[in-house]
Amino acid sequence: MKPEKSSGLEILLTSLGRQPAAPFERQLAITLKQASEGYVLFEVIPTVEGANVSGAMHGGWIAGILDAVSGAAVQTALLPSETYTTLSLQINYLRVVIPGHPVKVEGRIIRAGKQIATAEACLLDRHGPLAIATASCMRLAVKG
Repeated sequence: MKPEKSSGLEILLTSLGRQPAAPFERQLAITLKQASEGYVLFEVIPTVEGANVSGAMHGGWIAGILDAVSGAAVQTALLPSETYTTLSLQINYLRVVIPGHPVKVEGRIIRAGKQIATAEACLLDRHGPLAIATASCMRLAVKG
């Protein structure tokens, strides 16, 4: 499936259960488990490579995960002729994320306008939310 001929959702569905196509998402080691229009679910086991000096996962690692997942939610609404970029990301860190403990990350579209899409992402473990984010993304026409 060529990206320029596939919708955003179609592109995501080709990576279900596999390593993501985007290099940054591969570095985060997140795995897409579910995707439908307006919704994505990823799983990841945080590793010590993303930890800070105190041994907990670094806020930048958490931000990267939340940005990638909220962006993937937006991607589910894109036409074959579109891509996106993050305009803003607001994060609330709720609890510590510990390396080695599996987490899920859900992303949902709040509103998909013609130019700006807003999405939320929630990083959670079996006890509930660890961090939540709201992202605004600009829809862009693919050139060429």
